[in-house]
Amino acid sequence: RLLGWAVSQAVTSFGLFGYPLTLGAIHLSPWLELRPARLRLRLYVEDFSLSNPPSLDCPHRHFVSAGAVDFLLTIDLHWAKELLRTGRLQPVPIHFEHSSVRRVK
Repeated sequence: RLLGWAVSQAVTSFGLFGYPLTLGAIHLSPWLELRPARLRLRLYVEDFSLSNPPSLDCPHRHFVSAGAVDFLLTIDLHWAKELLRTGRLQPVPIHFEHSSVRRVK
């Protein structure tokens, strides 16, 4: 829950300009595949909500909320090879392979 709170505060402050994002517990399961070189992450978040902007004066507090969301991400690691070879950082390809919403609120 501490990680969820910390990420919520950081994203709300720096990424969403004060519009509240709430994350409960965050479960992160990373694993590395060597051929092809890629990092895979399973991200499971409990008690997710993104609030409506206060200026909209909406009757509903949250734009979207769910009891749990589940993502599977794949990050191609060939960018690291290019960084070491050329010294220039290229865009990092991230693929959302799977997403699901569970326990919709």
